[in-house]
Amino acid sequence: MEIGQGEFGSFARQAFYWLEWLPIRLTAATFAIVGDFEDTVYCWRTQAASWPDSEAGILLASGAGALGVRLGMPIPQGGLPLDRPELASATMPMPTSCAAPSGWCGARWCSG
Repeated sequence: MEIGQGEFGSFARQAFYWLEWLPIRLTAATFAIVGDFEDTVYCWRTQAASWPDSEAGILLASGAGALGVRLGMPIPQGGLPLDRPELASATMPMPTSCAAPSGWCGARWCSG
């Protein structure tokens, strides 16, 4: 009996999920240790699930919180804008709060 491609694909996706489960969370925890702990945990818990791929959302949200940057925003894909959820720490100032027109604002890059 031959296994259909759909059945194998489902098995492969589930196996890959379990293989990457621990490394993803260890990496996110490392971001918390070496970066801003509170913002990392906040972003991980409140914003990771809003990303289309929840596993990638954990890494992106915790990385954004640890570094204090804003990720996401629309990107052009196939000539049309693709909306992506915004990932940012709660304490991050909005780019309009920068005094400089463009360049470094404190420890963050602003493109005002």
